[in-house]
Amino acid sequence: MVNIMTSLFKDIRYGFRALIKSPCYTLIAILTLGIGIGANTTIFTAINAFFLRPLPYEASERLVDLQERHATFGGMSTAYANYQDWRDRNKSFEEMACYRGARYNRTGVDRAEVVSSQQVTANLFPILGVKPIAGRAFEDSDISLDAERTVVLSYGYWQEQFEGSKDALGQKLLFDGLPYTVIGVMPVDFIFPPFRSSSNDVWTPMELLKREEWFLNRNNHAGSGSIGKLKAGISLAQAQTDMDSIALQLQEEYPDNNSGCTVQLTNYQERITRNIKPGLMLLMGAVFFVLLIVSANIGNLLMIRASARNQEFAVRSALGAGRMQIIRQILCEGMILVCAGGLAGLLFSLWASDLIIRIIPNQSLMNPDEFFRIDTTVLLFSCGITLGAGLLLSMVPAWQSSRINVNDAMKETSRSSTGGMKRKRYRELLIISEISLALMLLVGAGLMMRSFVNYLNADPGYNPRNVVKMDLSLTEHKYPEDAQTKEFYRSLLQRVNAIPGVQHASLSSNILGQWQSTYYVEHAPIPEPGQNLHAEFNVISADHFNSMGIRLIEGRYFNQHDVEDSKQVVIVDERFAQKWWPDQSAVGKRLAQGGPPSDDDSWREVVGVVRHIKHYGVDQNSRESVYLPFEQRNGREFTLVVRTKGEPMNIVNPIRHEIALMDNELPVAGIQTLMDINIDRSNGRRFFATLLGTFALTALFLAALGIYGVISYSVAQRSHEIGIRMAMGAKVSDVLWLVLKKGLSLAGIGVFVGLLGSLALHRFISSQLFGVSGFDPITYISVSILLIAVALVACYLPARKATKVDPMVTLRCE
Repeated sequence: MVNIMTSLFKDIRYGFRALIKSPCYTLIAILTLGIGIGANTTIFTAINAFFLRPLPYEASERLVDLQERHATFGGMSTAYANYQDWRDRNKSFEEMACYRGARYNRTGVDRAEVVSSQQVTANLFPILGVKPIAGRAFEDSDISLDAERTVVLSYGYWQEQFEGSKDALGQKLLFDGLPYTVIGVMPVDFIFPPFRSSSNDVWTPMELLKREEWFLNRNNHAGSGSIGKLKAGISLAQAQTDMDSIALQLQEEYPDNNSGCTVQLTNYQERITRNIKPGLMLLMGAVFFVLLIVSANIGNLLMIRASARNQEFAVRSALGAGRMQIIRQILCEGMILVCAGGLAGLLFSLWASDLIIRIIPNQSLMNPDEFFRIDTTVLLFSCGITLGAGLLLSMVPAWQSSRINVNDAMKETSRSSTGGMKRKRYRELLIISEISLALMLLVGAGLMMRSFVNYLNADPGYNPRNVVKMDLSLTEHKYPEDAQTKEFYRSLLQRVNAIPGVQHASLSSNILGQWQSTYYVEHAPIPEPGQNLHAEFNVISADHFNSMGIRLIEGRYFNQHDVEDSKQVVIVDERFAQKWWPDQSAVGKRLAQGGPPSDDDSWREVVGVVRHIKHYGVDQNSRESVYLPFEQRNGREFTLVVRTKGEPMNIVNPIRHEIALMDNELPVAGIQTLMDINIDRSNGRRFFATLLGTFALTALFLAALGIYGVISYSVAQRSHEIGIRMAMGAKVSDVLWLVLKKGLSLAGIGVFVGLLGSLALHRFISSQLFGVSGFDPITYISVSILLIAVALVACYLPARKATKVDPMVTLRCE
């Protein structure tokens, strides 16, 4: 054993010396390996963070998302009354909690502000196993209907507003004009729900909403989500069966509201990461391809290096070295090289992971430095692919070199042998593999880029240029009467329209989706229970379509005559009109919103048809839209939409000034241009297309490098042959073609294999595409031409070198 270790130590020491003697080769190999291993480690770090590492909650593997689903509507938020029945009747969950996003206007400070909140049931924090770092969480005394209003602060809001002072506990904050007592502060790394585009400022008890009649309406799905913790030993399937039984009971007990309603259970971590999973899996496949190309390149380098050392191995064999000694020597050198590359890859991954944290779209990680980190799992993965690559790369050259023919190797004139031909074929196979893998990556990147361009150029149905929106919410405390809210908003529109640079200003309750309601069409059959019809509903002021740039197709827009006491009217979009009145005019037809119409006054007459707009992005299906006039509906929360002649953000401060003159305690939230909204929605596609394109270009460069290396080595090996050809009258063009033909034949085979592979793998990328087919011929042909062109350039350089061979020198050597 001691002799073996001593011999191994000598081999390692000799391997270091051998690599140091070839610094250029060693550095290139280490950097190339670093790129491949680092890219894989980086993407695996993201996969580990989102899918493998448990969420930072207690027993997170038992947390389950419960989503209410409707037969015709699909997934929807949870009605609080249904949540109560789920919680009380189930036999599968230890606890079940409910939560709902909200915003408050905070007043009583120097400048009123909008506070982001989550309204949660008091048992949410215990379910997650999270305790405040100061004060306490909600208790039963906080949720009784006559209880004092209480609030728990996020760590960030506590630091921002109170500089981390514990004197914050017990202080009263005015939210929507009502006092809330601060009772606790959550930990610095606590975010719920996780992976949000923004974190919460505060948490308040949801149970207090039971004071409001609308909240207890079983047909009101007010944006609530539900989460439960399974009992120990209960599987997700068992819990699903349990909840299916409860859903059937509720359908029988409340047929008017619950017909067609079921409950879908999903592992909570899977539920909140499902949108990003396909993209990350695609990137993981891409970086694995890059690693294979890197391995092929390094494999070629090792084969070339081993061939150059034939005489050295022959001498060692002649002096008594056995095959295992030579194999062990080459394996040691290869493993030293790959381990150095693995270390470089880890350093690369540290930098790249930090970069991804900054650019990953629409994600708010718990604590980025803690959550998105290189941990033991990532290190084991990195070590695994490093050792795997080392063994894979070193084994073939080690085996080939150990079988060297001593007599042939000792003869300088021996330029070919069976082993040499096998090595040549092996190197050519690696090049073909590189080219085919690179082409598959380039096709994927090309399809993603075309998809991204199509997304940017797609028509959302409105004109987002030069439009800014801002959200306003009038509190019931300060504006108790509907007439007061209407008068405020009327006056605001007059003031905003008078600002220089404003073209159109309007109000919208639902500017880009998020509010759906049932409806009934006159003379159409009344839907069966559970088969209700749903559409996007939006309450708007008269100039809204001009503000948004939505084109009128038929009829008219709302005008000053559409007031509360006049005929009830409505405008529908073209999809709604086509669905119900495909061969006739929609103008004059009637529909009703909400429940079945009880009398003739419940119907609204269609006065116009406008273009259909994509509420949630051009790649997302949107339901048909129905628009109601502002003067005929009540509401306190509206979005102000302003179209300007120039840069829309320049108009924000003048509008703020006008709002402050009207109500200096009314904060403005959600200030954003429509162009920015569209850009934000495209960030995911941009992110994945950019990364995939970067990996594809890396693969292209590595493939070109591989072709160049093999052809250069081939030229060096055939220099005598080329010299003799030139001495016998071969032209420069003949020599060029001789070399180019070999490289192009390898490239051609690689492109053919790559095209077949791309066709086979298209289904893995098709779900990520928009407006382009996975079999897009333009992409396939363009990428093939690009790869052939790059291969031609890579072959041309050594080919030109071949034409410089001096035939006299060659003949003299012979």
